Amino acid sequence: MKRSRNSVDWITDVPVGWKVKPICRIASVDDDALSDDLDGLNDFRYVDISSVDHIEGIKGAIIVQASEAPSRARRLARQGDVVVSTVRTYLKAVAEVTSEYSDCVFSTGFAVLRADRSELSDGYLKWALLNENLIQAVEAHSEGLSYPAINSSALVKLKLPVPPIQVQRGIVTFLDKATFHLDALVAKKTRFIELLREKRQALITQAVTKGLDPSVPMKDSGVEWLGEVPAHWDIVRGGSVLVEQRAKNDPLRSDYYLSLMANIGIIPYAEKGDVGNKKPDDLTKCKMVSPGDFVINSMNYAIGSYGVSAYAGVCSPVYVVMRHRPEVIDPKFMDLILSNPSYQNYAQSFGTGILDHRRAIGWDEIKMIRVPLPPLDEQAKIASWTITHRDRVDLLIAKTERSIELLREHRTALITAAVTGKIDLRDAA
Repeated sequence: MKRSRNSVDWITDVPVGWKVKPICRIASVDDDALSDDLDGLNDFRYVDISSVDHIEGIKGAIIVQASEAPSRARRLARQGDVVVSTVRTYLKAVAEVTSEYSDCVFSTGFAVLRADRSELSDGYLKWALLNENLIQAVEAHSEGLSYPAINSSALVKLKLPVPPIQVQRGIVTFLDKATFHLDALVAKKTRFIELLREKRQALITQAVTKGLDPSVPMKDSGVEWLGEVPAHWDIVRGGSVLVEQRAKNDPLRSDYYLSLMANIGIIPYAEKGDVGNKKPDDLTKCKMVSPGDFVINSMNYAIGSYGVSAYAGVCSPVYVVMRHRPEVIDPKFMDLILSNPSYQNYAQSFGTGILDHRRAIGWDEIKMIRVPLPPLDEQAKIASWTITHRDRVDLLIAKTERSIELLREHRTALITAAVTGKIDLRDAA
């Protein structure tokens, strides 16, 4: 297939017979919109930037009341239109509007593009705009660092390769079929990961509540999240095996770096900025953390905001910092308990707050929750066995996640190759 040169920076060449045209020559933009006063509307489904992804498409919509609708909720779209984010363009929010979302109102942060049927065949605009090279060109032409954006008028001046209509049909047929199979494979692998995570949780829960020997006599623990436990195990309160690390009243050294914790783990001093210019009183409620300490976000514990610190550092008062009692509890066994979603959900039920998933849980709750306490040597054996098997599951999860990444990269590359003429699809229609 012969190719011709062109002057568009990201399009090195195109097949002979193809044209290169600005988007405004092959599609209209922002044809329909709601009036500012939202007359006649009660509630409607709204799609914002975060609900759109160039691989997954439109992932959902929220129902909003017209009286409380954000000022950006104004764009209208039809089935077959393509929405392209013009704000926060690094999010790559590009997707076709399917029948499921054709009744939605879209954010004005989108440009809504509608194909000119004299220029484009059905379905081709979606694939042309999902071309990774164009998505990168949109990012490159955006202005602003923290909130990069591009005007719709600038967006539609960007150029695309436009093959003859018959070739477009072949490209659409090929990509519809190829991406269907790739997406189905990704869905299967995603479900496999879900099953692996369920297995991981069940494995840990079984080990820390039932032990490794299924033949031992059992007893009722009297604790909801535990159920029956081996008869020779003790059941103790958290305060018997953990010690809270309180905030220091003394001012922290001025050369420390304040670390605001991530959801899991702790950021060491040097990654968050010097606090030496703050008044000492600003830091007296912050908590010192040492390697091996257990740290829980009191607001987000039920959604996994927990970690074992690998660093010495300082954390916000919102975190509960605890240290194990080595004479009674193995730290790895305790970690398995605290990181277990069954324990986390149970603990959260004692928290304070309206929303179930945002109930604040502190040391006062944790120290009263009863936990299993096998003999110390048995704890070590349980922890060693469980960690070995957990890590095997984690490795399989990581490998599967990587295979999904590769499939998605292949999907992206396939789309780009097809709509730029790198694959000869003239006979595919």
